[in-house]
Amino acid sequence: MAHPSDTTALYTASEVETRTGVPATTLRQWERRYGFPSPSRTAGGYRLYSPFDLACIAFIQARQEEGVPVSRAVELAREHLASPSAQELPLVGELVRALLRPDHREAGRLLGQAHAAFSAEEVMMNVMQPTLSRIGLLWESGEITVAHEHQASAFLKVRLSQMLDAAGNNELGPAVVVACGPGEHHEVGLMMLAVTLRRKGIQVHYLGGNTPLADTAVYARSVGAQALLFSLNTDDSLEQFRTDLHDLSGLEIPIFFGGQMLNLRPALAQELGGHYLGASATKATSALMALFSGEAFSGEAFSGNSDKASSGQQARTVAEKAAALQALPVGGPAESGRDLGSRGPGSSASARTVPADPGASGEADE
Repeated sequence: MAHPSDTTALYTASEVETRTGVPATTLRQWERRYGFPSPSRTAGGYRLYSPFDLACIAFIQARQEEGVPVSRAVELAREHLASPSAQELPLVGELVRALLRPDHREAGRLLGQAHAAFSAEEVMMNVMQPTLSRIGLLWESGEITVAHEHQASAFLKVRLSQMLDAAGNNELGPAVVVACGPGEHHEVGLMMLAVTLRRKGIQVHYLGGNTPLADTAVYARSVGAQALLFSLNTDDSLEQFRTDLHDLSGLEIPIFFGGQMLNLRPALAQELGGHYLGASATKATSALMALFSGEAFSGEAFSGNSDKASSGQQARTVAEKAAALQALPVGGPAESGRDLGSRGPGSSASARTVPADPGASGEADE
């Protein structure tokens, strides 16, 4: 059985057309316009495509079905499906094979090997995430069943839960509520972000999948949350979020979004009254750390005392404040050795006075 990460030249253009339904003329057009896919050539000049090329074509087709233009779909394919032979650790392929056998003892041994060699963030970003991406491609190409994908994800979720617990939870750090939107059950990426935030001293309240917005709002108020982070990965969860958005009205804290739907359409964050922090958990963490350190915005604007803030300051929307985040270098105050433990809910760095205005406008793309 051919593996989607295999870059061996195997298939002619006509065979690819039969397998994918994409005409050979369209493939040549994509190649001329976007340089993608990039097939090998025989001595006679005929194009030969690899299993990896087929996986990339399937990815582009899936994005097109979601309404994404071909040019953007190709960009996303380059970002998310870079050739495994060029970028992935050999450990990733071994872990994929172990999970799909399934051999959880071997998978556990491989993850233990990864933890011995890399930081927790590197294990998540360079081992777990590409493993999930590879397994997702196998499912999209019909190489494995949904059951295979679910059991592999379940195994990694257990490991991430253990990492989340091991990271502790700084009760003096700024409080952030992290949840999947209503109807959203894909939470692995959100768990990775939660682990990264906790390791940086943020007090993370992790609510998990399929959390009603009304309940999230009640919980956020009860714990004195200073920010909300939502993950949206499917069209259904996005539409449900839109329907229930009124349940967040009056919740005067900034809202941030991530997940596949936002990765494909970052401007959705503006429409939902918040800000898109990007596809990387490490970049999102750095930006949030900058916010809570008081470097993203003035201390007065986040003083937690609205009586002292001018009306002009109170009128600034989340999107306007979020624009200031973009000027910050990635990996800023969080890595400078500053202690965020003293910035609790009552401190001058609290972001709780920022209105989460569903009508906020401004540049949200990172």
